[in-house]
Amino acid sequence: MWLEGQSNTHVSQTSKTEATSTHEAGTQVESPWMVERKGDHVLWRLKANHAEENLTNVHFTQPFLELFNKKNEKMTIKAQQATLNTLSRNVHFQGNVVVHFQTWTLLSDTLDAENSSGDILVPQHFIAHNPTSSIKGRGLRIHHESHEMWIQHDVWMRQHTSVDKP
Repeated sequence: MWLEGQSNTHVSQTSKTEATSTHEAGTQVESPWMVERKGDHVLWRLKANHAEENLTNVHFTQPFLELFNKKNEKMTIKAQQATLNTLSRNVHFQGNVVVHFQTWTLLSDTLDAENSSGDILVPQHFIAHNPTSSIKGRGLRIHHESHEMWIQHDVWMRQHTSVDKP
């Protein structure tokens, strides 16, 4: 089911091996990529070095996700690994997670992208910085469409001067 995609999700692979139509548990794909569109608008694109599908999840190595909001602003997420739940289409990233959005860079060990709400969740510690400020904390929620951000614990923020920029 997942490799065939739904009507608005396109999945491809660059390897010479074609995915089987039965999509048995344990299907493996080299250099997979997925695109989900709503009409002409690209909602997200996901690329990886390798993917392995089981009944309800797809595990990716070296994933790179591009999320696009309604203004077509792009947020990118890369990590060592990710797991996509094929039912909810939520994605859990782990291992050296790096997010880029506008002038911001976010670093964490884990991150969850929730499909239904459009929220990005960082349940643990994170560091975020741009040319003028740095933020550290624990428990971050970002709504991708509105750019609203909530930090739950241990908030630390610093404005940079021209001498101490990262």
